[in-house]
Amino acid sequence: MKKETSPLSATTIFWADVLLALVLLGLLFGFYSARIFSRVQGNDMFPTYRNSDFLLCKKGGPYERGDILCFRAGTGMRTDREKDLSIRRIVGLPGETVEITPEGDVLIGGVKLEESYLEPGVQAATYRETGTMKIALGDAEFFLLGDDREAAFDSRDYGPVSTGLALGVSLAHPDMAVYILTLVLPLCLALAAWWAGDYGLRQLGRKG
Repeated sequence: MKKETSPLSATTIFWADVLLALVLLGLLFGFYSARIFSRVQGNDMFPTYRNSDFLLCKKGGPYERGDILCFRAGTGMRTDREKDLSIRRIVGLPGETVEITPEGDVLIGGVKLEESYLEPGVQAATYRETGTMKIALGDAEFFLLGDDREAAFDSRDYGPVSTGLALGVSLAHPDMAVYILTLVLPLCLALAAWWAGDYGLRQLGRKG
């Protein structure tokens, strides 16, 4: 009886494995390059983030009020603990007027801003020089505040931040498990997909 030829040769299986690996590597590169894995420097976002907490950001917008912005901070826009990457809360969006009253309220276009992410009893903001501040943002500027409103170094000190400095927004609260899963799980899934693909190809190659 004539033996049937294998539907897949060893060479075909090899190049199919290479192609699958390249596709999976491309997907991994796209996933990791769209995110920032870092650590928090300083306590300006306390109690939401503490110094050395895990930081996971998604690159790019859209940016909304209340988002925690990851941005490139120049030497005059960061504390001694911070390096190039800083995080602060977006309070004012491009084109808006932000006012901080002597009572510590934050007004956007004359309307008091409700900030549910602050701990109860925390004063929304203080302007440490004169007790009041009012600024009209340009079409490409954010007004940023740290969640530690008494001690944070933010737009009250260095003014509006250009949208061109924005890197992305925080994806999750500082949970080590979330951070590690986001870092490791895609790699594990890619390896499992490659193994399953290779196994399937070799099973086809044995038929005949």
